Amino acid sequence: MAKTKTVKAINATALNLEGQRPSGDVAEIYARTMGISARAGGAAGALIAPIMTINSLRGWTSGRKSFVVAILEELGSTMGALVAAWPWTG
Repeated sequence: MAKTKTVKAINATALNLEGQRPSGDVAEIYARTMGISARAGGAAGALIAPIMTINSLRGWTSGRKSFVVAILEELGSTMGALVAAWPWTG
């Protein structure tokens, strides 16, 4: 796959955007890259879905815990953030 024209164009755009502009359509390269990323994400989701349980509240618990730790850290209490995070590690 690394030898194809599309992959070479993606690499050239990633390495030197200004150098790639005259030789090709940068918007098309971005669209192709986005398409490749979307397909890879969809494939990953399709492969992991039969293994993992899917629940709309799956991230709520860890998100709530992370929120508490982030708020304590923002208030300037590093020790408070460490104490708040300690029971949830593990």
